Amino acid sequence: MWLFGAGASATAGIATAWDMLWDFKRSLYCSLEKISPKSCGDLSDEKVQYRIQSYLEAHLAGCPKPGAEDEYAFFFEQAYASDKDRRTYIETKVKTGTPSFGHECLGILMHMGLVRLIWTTNFDRVIEDVAVKALGGTGKIVIAALENAQLGIQAVNEDRWPVYFKIHGDFQSRKLKNIGSELLTQDENMRQSLIDCSRRFGLAVVGYSGRDDSVMDALEKSLSKGAFPEGLFWFRRNAKSTYPRVSDFIEKAKSLGIEADFVEAESFDELFNDIVTQIPDIPDGTLQTLRAQKPKLTEAPMAGAGTLGSYPVLRLNAIPVIEYPSVMRLIECGIGGTKEVNEALTAIGSKAIAVRSKPGVLCFGSDAELKQAFAKYRIANFDVKQIDADRLKFHSAEFGLLYDAIIAAILRSRPLVTDHKRGTRLLYINKARQLEPALIPLKDCVRNLTGTVGGVNWAEGIRLKLDYKFGKLWLLFEPAIWIADESLKEFVRKRMASRYNQDWNGLLASWSRILAGPDGSDPLRALGIGDGLDAVFRLDATTAFSRIAK
Repeated sequence: MWLFGAGASATAGIATAWDMLWDFKRSLYCSLEKISPKSCGDLSDEKVQYRIQSYLEAHLAGCPKPGAEDEYAFFFEQAYASDKDRRTYIETKVKTGTPSFGHECLGILMHMGLVRLIWTTNFDRVIEDVAVKALGGTGKIVIAALENAQLGIQAVNEDRWPVYFKIHGDFQSRKLKNIGSELLTQDENMRQSLIDCSRRFGLAVVGYSGRDDSVMDALEKSLSKGAFPEGLFWFRRNAKSTYPRVSDFIEKAKSLGIEADFVEAESFDELFNDIVTQIPDIPDGTLQTLRAQKPKLTEAPMAGAGTLGSYPVLRLNAIPVIEYPSVMRLIECGIGGTKEVNEALTAIGSKAIAVRSKPGVLCFGSDAELKQAFAKYRIANFDVKQIDADRLKFHSAEFGLLYDAIIAAILRSRPLVTDHKRGTRLLYINKARQLEPALIPLKDCVRNLTGTVGGVNWAEGIRLKLDYKFGKLWLLFEPAIWIADESLKEFVRKRMASRYNQDWNGLLASWSRILAGPDGSDPLRALGIGDGLDAVFRLDATTAFSRIAK
């Protein structure tokens, strides 16, 4: 049998728990402050997150710290107090999901009778959709939600397959389970059925973090000699992303003689592609047809000089980060959250860059300054820690640290400034340095780099984001205009409106050279320090391109 969590639905375009958590936080923040959600639209921006989190911790009683086990449940209940509102919210998040390549593979396996029993903590209807296609309708799969758990239990006892249990219900269920108080009183029949099935079948877990106490309680209760007779396999991306309770669960299963282990898998789609590849009797043509529909990414060589105009091409606003720090400082001490960390650094006038994570303070900076800043918090360990690339694939503490560091490096090395009051990643031309040679290509594109309108200052600028895709770190940039008074948006709109393809191409080329340096060999140093750990970056001045495949 299979247990699918949120990671199995993410490939279908369903919002993840992380996405929804920050949506809850933004909703609460904007409601309490009586401001538009557009004022903090980019929830991937660390500065926006810090502004929201700091406010909520100061104004909401019992507000959990980031990463706390009850964080999702707390903010969901705070943002949507009634059961009806929670159902409506979930419905809007799941209705746009469409089966991914992995789900289509799952449908093939259900049709062949190779997947018979599925459990899920998800709310979406993606598996029902793929069942309609693969089995010829939902009438050929038994679907058991919380209000009809007995229907699924009866089907399992009678060996009528496939059976699909929705442990938390779905968005149409009146017993929707999505907050802490409800999870604790989850339907006893459903949990008991999971325990009973664990004595008959093996279990493969995919895309599930193990953070629901009710589900983990049931799985742990099922452990005994002879449980999971066909094995217990928990698929994960890497060891560092594994919840401690899950690791303990697998180790306890091993101690009881159960064949149990973790299996590395990059994604739901990749996993099910690998599975169907190993099945010899899949009907001829079925897999070939399915793979023909699978999106493919192919690296194409850059065209020679002077040939870019000879074929259709799309220039992207992303430049590769070809060098970035491989290690960072890890300080274990008794300090609180990121806010307290920054206050400690500010108190001694340090420019060190730091974030708080569960293991400790992750940072770049002068060793002497860091020891001075955190001395009163009883430093237990002052070490160097490797930056794991897998931790850059999501908004981890390491990702946030590199994000802050590359912004600091750009501001230190380039004729740009930023408006810290706005909590944004918009960098703009430093008026005092607008005559520097590095800005000449940009000036050729837009004529004036800075100016005033109605007595209000404005300047050409860019919005920056960091992303990790296709095994690489990328800096994404979008030309923009900074203006001191946001009420003058019409001026910004008119100035941007006339920038069509050729102009936009020139802007991208100019900004990429400003950011990376003339040939990409110019290193960007966040701090320029002689002791400790600095964050050093190098950027490729050539943006990514896409063209029609031959």
